[in-house]
Amino acid sequence: MKRRHVAAGAVALTTAIAMAGAGAGMAHAAGQGNDKVRLTNSGRTALPDHSNLRTLGVANSSANVDLSIAVPLRNQALLDSLLAKGTVISPAQYKSLFGASPSSLKKVSDWAKGQGLKVTSKDAASGVVTVAAPVRTVNKAFSLKMERVALGSNTGLAPNIDPQLPKSLGVLNVAGLTTVSSRHTGPIDTFGPQRSLTSAPRSTQHTNSPFSNSRAMPGAKATAAATSNECSNYWGQHVAVSALKFPSTSNMLCGYSPQQAVKLYNAGKASTAKSNIGILLWCSDAAAKSKANAISGYYKYPLLGTYNNQSAPESKAKGSACLNPDYGEQDMDVQTSHYMSPKSTITYYGASDSTDSALLSIFNKAVTQHTVSTISMSWGGDESGQSKSFKQQFDRTAARASVTGISLFASSGDMGDGSIKEGGTAPSGPRSPATRPPRRSSPRWAAPPLR
Repeated sequence: MKRRHVAAGAVALTTAIAMAGAGAGMAHAAGQGNDKVRLTNSGRTALPDHSNLRTLGVANSSANVDLSIAVPLRNQALLDSLLAKGTVISPAQYKSLFGASPSSLKKVSDWAKGQGLKVTSKDAASGVVTVAAPVRTVNKAFSLKMERVALGSNTGLAPNIDPQLPKSLGVLNVAGLTTVSSRHTGPIDTFGPQRSLTSAPRSTQHTNSPFSNSRAMPGAKATAAATSNECSNYWGQHVAVSALKFPSTSNMLCGYSPQQAVKLYNAGKASTAKSNIGILLWCSDAAAKSKANAISGYYKYPLLGTYNNQSAPESKAKGSACLNPDYGEQDMDVQTSHYMSPKSTITYYGASDSTDSALLSIFNKAVTQHTVSTISMSWGGDESGQSKSFKQQFDRTAARASVTGISLFASSGDMGDGSIKEGGTAPSGPRSPATRPPRRSSPRWAAPPLR
């Protein structure tokens, strides 16, 4: 779809509509009483598979919880129209047209502080107030009881009932109350558990290479033939000089040289492009740039010049994905992005964890900074453990990215088309956000040419 930019003359219209929207929002809020409302999109029943939740006990009262509280944006119908037409506006125009009213943000912020919640940020463009507090404070503030729960093989927290807030706040949803979502960066094995770069027995792992998680040096002999359908632990382990269709799962690292990768994807025209590529995952490998330049140097390929790390500090909380991180996906994405566009800058956004609040926070940061033209997300998860509130806030940020000119890409197809396991053709491997259906209020998803 051809994207159109709003002309400079639209600024007056922008201001007029924004002021009208602000007034309408404040009038609506003022008309509310002191009644309370429970948000059915934010609690236990907001999980698609909530009927299979198993309660393990009460949550640790001192455990910290990070939450994102969303209030309404203005002029939603206009935003839907711009998205449908492919119109692009500036970040400043977006904030003026659609940003939440300052009064609505202040009202929620003041209420949160009064409840003992620590307000960590409030942002008009995203329409979100983020807070942090121990479980005991969250229990009291939202009139619920946080519990330890299990969903399948995943454990985490979930409230016993939906959160309750004063109706006068006008809150749309609260993300972060449930933490049993299963997100991953590698493919799911068709007939077994998740397969990732660290799924091989520890004794066979290769951990010291500059290329990925490997002891093997550049040019090491491949340990398997090109027809192998096993995932590679390092670049060059399973060499395939042409595209191969494996029966169930593709190689995670196929050993292509930069030149072969460019040829495979017919990406030669991108060799002169100077853009800023964004990559969004969680956790952060401090050696990502040196690894990319080690493999590029070996193959006499241009080195990665500018690599910006905009990651959040890695969470050290119990159960965090960053306590024992696997940086293979990040390294692969940085390296293949550089292969496709060697003159471009790469900016990496690593969330502090794979939780709802952490991913929403880093996604919002990437869109707010607005220094990248694309954001690639090579991660996903089964939607059964993802709260409706997370999806709603994620879609809101995605819509903001799209209408302000940032293209979004979500990986899919790590296991082919899913026909073996699911009985039909559908995106597989990492699922949401790759499988999020296009709607008028959210951008059209696409898979990037990086895998």
